[in-house]
Amino acid sequence: MLHTLHDIARDCYDAGLRALRPGAAFLDVARAMSEPLLKTGHYNMTPLVHSLTPAAFAGHIALNAEQIPGQDSRRVFRTVEPISDLELVPGMAFAFEPNACTGQHRVNIGGTVVVGENGPDELNTVPCRMHVVS
Repeated sequence: MLHTLHDIARDCYDAGLRALRPGAAFLDVARAMSEPLLKTGHYNMTPLVHSLTPAAFAGHIALNAEQIPGQDSRRVFRTVEPISDLELVPGMAFAFEPNACTGQHRVNIGGTVVVGENGPDELNTVPCRMHVVS
């Protein structure tokens, strides 16, 4: 199960890499990163992408919130849609933090990605994959 969640989180990360480019809109990146979760019916607990210093721009929170354990008629968790947008320019840095959840299981990967002149510049790649230590 954790490997499946990793694959979904990694698909979110890769979708963000494809979408992050000069001239793109932040909301387009956020939406692209949410597609693998929506397609598979899993949920997330924290933004898949957000700006750095300050974190004024954040992607979707709690997609498919009805699946979060402990939900009842009170709807403790609700999906939060991004409300702010901006045009991306080279040099902007974002935290890519795709997380995929099912039941009480969660996988969260990611790293810092900068909008480059010709595409995304990943500052670190080690935390962008699940590592299993036995």
